Amino acid sequence: MSGRNRLQLSLTLSQAGQEQPEGSITGVPATNPESYWKRAVYIPLIDRLIQEMKDKLLSQEDHFRGQYLLPTKLQGLSNDVQDKMYATYKNDLTDKRE
Repeated sequence: MSGRNRLQLSLTLSQAGQEQPEGSITGVPATNPESYWKRAVYIPLIDRLIQEMKDKLLSQEDHFRGQYLLPTKLQGLSNDVQDKMYATYKNDLTDKRE
């Protein structure tokens, strides 16, 4: 049983058959309600979530250097990684390097 049937929802095409302005979300071509909602809502939502995750996580790459302190990652803890880790967290440390 699909979620639509459990919730007893009825999907319809938005203003079907009417001419829509270019770029309008309701101007999405679709042959049935499911494909309309998939193209108009679901796909743009997933695209936006992926972009937000890239912006929030990948731009903070330096903050993930602390993972090299985990026992399973210690073999990757080079002097270069230590220097970058120190530069990232130096304002949070009480003992400063000399």
